[in-house]
Amino acid sequence: MLETRHKLLLGEGYRSFKASTWAEFESACGAQDFDLILLGQSMSPSLKHDMYDFAVKHCPTTKVAELYLHAQSIPTKYSFDARVSGPEEFLEFVKRVLADQ
Repeated sequence: MLETRHKLLLGEGYRSFKASTWAEFESACGAQDFDLILLGQSMSPSLKHDMYDFAVKHCPTTKVAELYLHAQSIPTKYSFDARVSGPEEFLEFVKRVLADQ
């Protein structure tokens, strides 16, 4: 799913970076400014919490969204149920989050 969503975002003209480990995440956060961090549904809740806390502390202007399968696990206002969606719904979710002030 990570690769599929990455390709969808690139296809819509977004700059997208993938990170599937803590080291990749920390490296990307240190090297780039992001408008949005998407935490994927396959991540453990504890890893999502750690990444969320890191982003809030070190990237306070970056929005953090969670994709989930069963229930939300982090305190973000941007969450997306990945079980009941297709590519169009996912891209619409990203647009809504980025447009939110």
